[in-house]
This record gives sequence, C-alpha cells and structure tokens, in this order.
Amino acid sequence: MDKFPEYDLMIKLKEIFPSLPGTNNPSEDIMRRMATLPVYIRTQTCETFGWDEARYYRKVSGLVPMTAEEEKKFLEFSSKAFKKYHNYIFERYILPKRRTRKKNYRKFD
Repeated sequence: MDKFPEYDLMIKLKEIFPSLPGTNNPSEDIMRRMATLPVYIRTQTCETFGWDEARYYRKVSGLVPMTAEEEKKFLEFSSKAFKKYHNYIFERYILPKRRTRKKNYRKFD
C-alpha cells in the first residue's frame, strides 16, 4: 500500500496530457495515455459525485442504477476525456504543426 496514494494519483493525472511526451516512441506514448484515461474518468466522476471507488464500480457496472442526471454527467466526463485524448493524438502525431523558418535568400552580385 502506498504511503500517499492521493499524491501518486495526482502525478498520474498530470501525466495524461503533458506538454511533451515521455518517450520518443509514438505508439508507447499513445498506449500510456490510453491506459490512464479510465483513471482520469473515474477520478473526475468520484470527485464530482462524492463517491468512493466501490460505489463508482457498482454504478458503472449496473449493479446499482444511475439516475438520469448522474448518467448524463458521467457521459459528459467520458466524452470530454476522449475528445481531449483524440485532439492531442491528432495534433501531435497526425497533423503536427509545421515549423516555419526564415528562408535564406542568396545575394546575387
């Protein structure tokens, strides 16, 4: 058991979308971020509704029904997280911003 689990969780949440990837391998970066998405969604949901992890998993698995408002908020958190993930991957790897540099013109004598 970790001594400070909330500190570790805070570090993991900051690693979801850091400004620079932690690796040079794009597939590893994508997989790491994909693996942290459920943690991010669970944390956002638990903080908003004041649930513990056990209640979260019971609600999500369908053992305890969600209210319409809870379900709407949960879908909102999930869709925002997936959209943020998609936008990051698209901007980082599919459509990288082009670096423009000044053109050097030759001087003709």
